[in-house]
Amino acid sequence: MYKSLLQNKKAVIFDLDGTITDTEYFWAKAIVNIADENYGFVEYNIAETAGLELTDRWEHILLKRQIEPKIPYSDLVKMTITRFVQYITEAETIKTLPGFWSLATELKLEKNIKIGLTTNTRKELVNTILDKIGLSEFFDAVVTLDDAKKPKPDPEMYHICLKELGISSKECLVFEDSYFGAQASAKANIQTVVIWDALIDKKSYPEEVIGFIPDFEGLAGNLDKNLEEVLLDQVKEVLDQPAQEE
Repeated sequence: MYKSLLQNKKAVIFDLDGTITDTEYFWAKAIVNIADENYGFVEYNIAETAGLELTDRWEHILLKRQIEPKIPYSDLVKMTITRFVQYITEAETIKTLPGFWSLATELKLEKNIKIGLTTNTRKELVNTILDKIGLSEFFDAVVTLDDAKKPKPDPEMYHICLKELGISSKECLVFEDSYFGAQASAKANIQTVVIWDALIDKKSYPEEVIGFIPDFEGLAGNLDKNLEEVLLDQVKEVLDQPAQEE
């Protein structure tokens, strides 16, 4: 049993899409619309390819449906990026997951923990997203698809980020939302907490995953506890609330 989430930890690394933000929605919308316009299908589950680099996403999507890629994957990627940028530009705001800001503030300002970011998204898009949500100057290290030879689920991005942060894998905690992202952090031997949407069975995740949570709510102020204690406190808080009169 881990004594606390931050036991012996000097840094926390976050994924971006689906972990800090809900931009996976915009990626899925772009993919569905392009698939409909060019291949005539719209069925697509975000969990099917969440966390993969765009080329790998399209390869998986078309191969699974036994569709001949009549359009080069490179062109599909460019089309998807263009549509994604359109959607996030048109959006009034890009939401962060509940509890992220309070957790991030406590980690950086109160705990003096280094903060890193690894993402299969390209640097230009990452900068656009971070500017939109006010995090452009927040991270101590940012590793994007442009900074690594191999995307997640390869662990290269995590090795690069650990090096930039100046820490070992044992001194780090990771928050990931996707199965492929968790595979990458696990291969880098980093304890990982999954922002879980219940679409993939918990048993499928690597053993380096120490827990599953729906978002970051309740973590701030409780970082001296282990994840099980935090979740139990949340359950007790709900149960202790007086029942609302009908």
